[in-house]
Amino acid sequence: MKVKVTDGKGQTYGGMQWGENVTHRATGRGMDLCSNGVIHYYEHELIAVFANPIHGAYNPMLLWEFRPKRRVNSDALKSACKEGTTLHQIPIPVITTKQRVEIGIRAAGRAEAVARAAGTAEAAEAAAEAAAEAAEAAARAARRAEITIDVLIIIQQVLEEKGNE
Repeated sequence: MKVKVTDGKGQTYGGMQWGENVTHRATGRGMDLCSNGVIHYYEHELIAVFANPIHGAYNPMLLWEFRPKRRVNSDALKSACKEGTTLHQIPIPVITTKQRVEIGIRAAGRAEAVARAAGTAEAAEAAAEAAAEAAEAAARAARRAEITIDVLIIIQQVLEEKGNE
């Protein structure tokens, strides 16, 4: 399920108001992530919740089922489209702090191992960045090594394990 994250009032950066069956189109040019040329969304609610502290940092936050018109860009955590519609709110899954740390460690470790296997020292260094940004570092490292790290699989594995609560 595609997901849009908003603050508790249903707004995103710049005060863009979302709600049930609300459609917006990006006002800027280009397709670069983190620009006004695209609208961000996530491919899964677990990735949305995991990435919120380093992306929107909405507290409280709302999750919306989202229908992008067409994906124009993406990285390991977020996707982007030029136009999309929020359909209805969905429940927010819980990821504990301990689970977040474990996810970050695994994502960074996996990216570092892949980067080393690919022989790219720059990618391995990127994967070793600060723990608070481990997932972002892993994504950058994976892109440099031209390898995809599936953060969703890592999140699901951590959440399925007992004793990580």
